[in-house]
Amino acid sequence: MTSCTLPICSLHILLLCYCCGYSVASAIVNTTYGPVNASVISLSTNKTVIAYLGIPFAKAERFEYPVPPDKWTSTLQANKIDKICPQPTSLPSRLPLMNEDCLQLNVYVPGNASSNSSLAVMLWIHGGGYITGDTIFYDGSVLATEGNVIVVTAAYRLGVFGFLSSNSDNLKGNYGMLD
Repeated sequence: MTSCTLPICSLHILLLCYCCGYSVASAIVNTTYGPVNASVISLSTNKTVIAYLGIPFAKAERFEYPVPPDKWTSTLQANKIDKICPQPTSLPSRLPLMNEDCLQLNVYVPGNASSNSSLAVMLWIHGGGYITGDTIFYDGSVLATEGNVIVVTAAYRLGVFGFLSSNSDNLKGNYGMLD
């Protein structure tokens, strides 16, 4: 098990398997909210990536502004994406993944990075017209290793949960943009 403290933080909170390869080890980082354990994955390109999947970066009640997530004391096993924001879908297999507690991000770090590395960070915010989309189909492993960058994919609330507004103070809207 490898333990490191990469300076990983996303947006204003925390920047810190659908990969071509297999998990060979783990990597633990300490974040503002608690320790996070990733998977070290060997890719078919003969490179490795450290993948932190499903890290909560915020929490929000329905039609409320996002706030920082609760801190955790035990190590968060960030090795799978198991939540997506509710949205219309024609794929029944996605229904069990839908959860309003979906404000999560994934971080892909090149396996050769160290705590002294000064790598660029690429933030991927999925498309979908603010109605559909998630981070499941956006694997940043190859981009991280081939580009020698840290890739972050982030989810945000969609549809009525993210953008419904009554044009009043009771329901201001644009919560998905604030995520």
